[in-house]
Amino acid sequence: MRISSVIKFFCTAISLLAVSVLSSGVGVAKELTRSINSQVMPAASFAPANVQLPEENPSPIIENTPAPVLALDEAPDPLLVLEKIPKKKQPKVAYKLAKKAFKKGEMKRAKVLLKYAAEKGYLLAQSRWANMFRDGKGVKQSHAKALKWFRVVADSHDPVFRRNRKKLRATVSALVALADYSRTGVPGTSYTKNLTRSQSLYRYAATRYGHPAAQYQLGVMYLTGEGLEKNQLVGMRWLMLSSRKGFAKAQAMLGDVYLSFKDSPKHRVLGVMWHRMAEKNAAADREKKLLARSRQIFATASELERELAVNMIVKMRESSAAATR
Repeated sequence: MRISSVIKFFCTAISLLAVSVLSSGVGVAKELTRSINSQVMPAASFAPANVQLPEENPSPIIENTPAPVLALDEAPDPLLVLEKIPKKKQPKVAYKLAKKAFKKGEMKRAKVLLKYAAEKGYLLAQSRWANMFRDGKGVKQSHAKALKWFRVVADSHDPVFRRNRKKLRATVSALVALADYSRTGVPGTSYTKNLTRSQSLYRYAATRYGHPAAQYQLGVMYLTGEGLEKNQLVGMRWLMLSSRKGFAKAQAMLGDVYLSFKDSPKHRVLGVMWHRMAEKNAAADREKKLLARSRQIFATASELERELAVNMIVKMRESSAAATR
């Protein structure tokens, strides 16, 4: 072989080896460049405009928590909750919510709801609203406003309105309230004193419905001769009817009548007995004077009188229980 051919062969081999090394070096260089670029410049810079790439550090997902739904009796505006209720049912619902508010001591909310129900014609709300003005409980006392609402309730009275006992009781009580105002009249109104009208309303409520307050007031009018002829026996009969229903005022007055018979030990025991019953039935918040007086009368009675009075109460209750069986 010629020397020139050998030299040519080695030159060719070296050239091929150099090309191969250079090619692999370029590949490594490209990889290094790509790695450096990815660290220096975010990949998003090279992304097409219409491609949505995920965030490199996504923020935590925040859920939209709905506002808490308030109960009907917790809404800031007491009347706002009625908007979603059919109009026909709104007065009744307002009255029920008012009762709940009264129990919770939320007087402001209760008065707003009660007034709304009354003005919308709900009878039981009108009755309670009238009583509040008469008694001055929760509102400033106003007999003129009480009279106005009692007349509204009384106008709804139906003699055969027996399917709804609550409404019947409310209308009859309104008639009794009007009878009370008739005995004195209401200043600033056209409702003047009229004893004939008063005793007529009392008699209607007392005889037809057995209303204990009407029976008591009628008994007082007979005992004192107020607006009709004085008659102690008839007066005591009316007081007895009311007393047997647990009406404390009637029991205390009947006790006073029996105690007035000072020469009769038996009547005195009866007087102590009725005052004892009045003490048990008197309302501690509304009849404080009556409660204190009846308690004192029983306490100052002799031991024998107290014992006999208590025995008479037991027998009366046993007799009443037997009659209802």
